[in-house]
Amino acid sequence: MNPSDKLRVLCVPGSSAGATPMFAKRFIANLPDLFIRQVIVSALVPPIFQSVALLAEVLVSRVDMVIGYQSAKGSFFRAKSAKLSETAYHELTHAGHYAKVGDAWYGNFVSAEINQIIANFGGQYSPYGPATSADAPIIALGESWAYHMEHFLTNARYGAQSPLFIEQGQPYTNNNPVGMLSSNYNLLEDFSPIRNNDPFRWIPQGLFYDMIDDRNDRAASGGITLYPIDLVLGYNNQQFFNALASDIFSLPIYRERLITLNPNNQTTDIRSLFSFYGC
Repeated sequence: MNPSDKLRVLCVPGSSAGATPMFAKRFIANLPDLFIRQVIVSALVPPIFQSVALLAEVLVSRVDMVIGYQSAKGSFFRAKSAKLSETAYHELTHAGHYAKVGDAWYGNFVSAEINQIIANFGGQYSPYGPATSADAPIIALGESWAYHMEHFLTNARYGAQSPLFIEQGQPYTNNNPVGMLSSNYNLLEDFSPIRNNDPFRWIPQGLFYDMIDDRNDRAASGGITLYPIDLVLGYNNQQFFNALASDIFSLPIYRERLITLNPNNQTTDIRSLFSFYGC
């Protein structure tokens, strides 16, 4: 699951955003202006590059990853550190995905996200686009894996000291609302693909953790249909990573590869769980 060696990382102040286009590793010759404005220029406070063209000259074939950070002082240091870690883990997961699948797959993934950034610039569907777009299947696969790992690894680093996280309009703190979990695991456990206030509910952030833990979300909630009937348990991140490959472009195809690599391991319940998440 390790990323490639010698990543070229650009850290920018003023935002917690990030991106991992792997431009240096993939030797990209040009960058769309709107990608630069959305991902990088908007993160700078104040902007240090007044010209998008000048920034493109700096980035082309030189940057693999962009990490946004906020200055941290006094009592806010731990929360800011955890947020920076969350962003870094997310982007490093993308870099590890690239190392596994190579240039062609990752080029399709980055192109899909750039397409949606340009098509939805400044709107509610930026940066991933709507679930109905042709780019949604590969985005759902790549981003669901990265969101899972960012919270899994942030929890491993901070545990009960993790700060507040907000997802799907819900605040997640330690032991609330799911109970007896860190804010990271609370977020993953409470994620629902049928919360209509979330334009990106089609990116199933909670899917992978639901295959690890021994909790049946529907039963634990008293039967609330917002949550899946989760009878899958005991999988691990290495098994998930093993199923990622250069010929896997959507979560339904990924599901079948995961089943193939783990025969007779809760196959019916795996399909049921994926179905709840729309895949």
